[in-house]
Amino acid sequence: MESLAHISLGPITLHFYGLMYATAAVSGYFVTKWFANRMGAKISPDAIADIIFWTMIGGVLGGRIFYVLVYDFSYFLLSPLQIFAVWNGGMSIHGGLLGGAVALYFVIKKHGLDFRRGVDFFMPALALGLAFGRLGNFVNGELPGRVTDVIWGMDFGDGMNRHPSSLYAVCKDLLLCFIIVILGVKKQLAPGVLTGLFFVLLGVFRFIVEFFREPDPQLGLLAFGLSMGQWLSFGVFFFGVGYIFVAGKIDKYKKTSAN
Repeated sequence: MESLAHISLGPITLHFYGLMYATAAVSGYFVTKWFANRMGAKISPDAIADIIFWTMIGGVLGGRIFYVLVYDFSYFLLSPLQIFAVWNGGMSIHGGLLGGAVALYFVIKKHGLDFRRGVDFFMPALALGLAFGRLGNFVNGELPGRVTDVIWGMDFGDGMNRHPSSLYAVCKDLLLCFIIVILGVKKQLAPGVLTGLFFVLLGVFRFIVEFFREPDPQLGLLAFGLSMGQWLSFGVFFFGVGYIFVAGKIDKYKKTSAN
């Protein structure tokens, strides 16, 4: 597979990752504006733009730091300057979610929005952002799949026919976005439940897709033949379950108090 990770225009080099980040930000803004409006909320365009900007910054920092510490610490310890070369790949979705969540908490509070409901509004944008990130992985020739004999398999540079697992990840993120939008628009869910469902589904979908992705070479398969991504997906899943439980309890308490 020939990589189109960057294009050189004279002295200027355009990285596909940068294009994907920009596309995620722009699409996230319009999707969030539309989604919040459909759910009957009024959020100013400036607030949406500010929240998306800082959440993306938190997500990128969290994703990179988590990858460095958990996935390949020994390499980055010997080559510390490579920590800043994010265009070469090496981002953890789990760390990105953590870093983005921290940033999201503070910036939503800054704009005086209800945290649980405010986070719900940004879930479709987050799913789209993940999809664009995985598309960046594919174009960059990263995250090759496991060896297969399926006719749509691809050569990622080692002469082997492999699953295009990063494209599978794009599809699961788009499916996740679709499900969250439908549930948000059609169902009257308690504040926070939609966010919990997002993490439950993300954990399940990521766990499945990992069966088609080649494990990180420096880690391989871990206990019970599962990858690091699959083990971390258990944490994402149970976090979502717990979030739904707490959100439901809070909503029930508020309704009881109001009566």
